[in-house]
Formats: sequence, C-alpha cells, structure tokens
Amino acid sequence: MSAPLPPRRNLRRVARNLTLASVASQVGFVTIGIILVALLVGLWLDRELETRPWATIVCLLCSVPLSVASIVWLALSIVSQIQPPERPTHRQREGEQ
Repeated sequence: MSAPLPPRRNLRRVARNLTLASVASQVGFVTIGIILVALLVGLWLDRELETRPWATIVCLLCSVPLSVASIVWLALSIVSQIQPPERPTHRQREGEQ
C-alpha cells in the first residue's frame, strides 16, 4: 500500500524548499569566484607594481573574510525563506484512516 499524497499546499512548499536548497548549494561557486577574482587582481597588481608576490598574497588573504561573510549572508538569507511542511491536523489524520 502506498503512502497517501500530501496536500497540494505541502507539495508547493517542498518544491520551493528544493529550489532554495539548490540555490544554497551554489555557495561553493561564490567562494571559488571570490578567490579567483582575488587571485587575478593580485597577479595583475603584482605585474603592474612589480611587487611579486605580495599583492597576490594580500588579495588572497583579504578574500578569505569576504568569502566567509558572503557565505554567511547567502546562507542566512536562503534559510530564512525555507518553510517547514504543514503538520496535518487531527481531523486530517482521521480522514486518512
């Protein structure tokens, strides 16, 4: 015997939560993007200012707190939008039996 299907409203919440979870999984890409930009900017500055490797090191070190802050901000904004599924009321549970 298969389990009863959840109400349509719960299906919408599940779909929305899955969408938000997929967006949250992109946090890694944000981190890689920030570090890659810092690396490229550092290499460019080193070439222009002839300070090799100091500008690259400074840019990469500065990218770490920026990455952490962006991850925390992104995660908190996504998590705040996730909605738990509705719990069935006593009447809904009696109707399923």
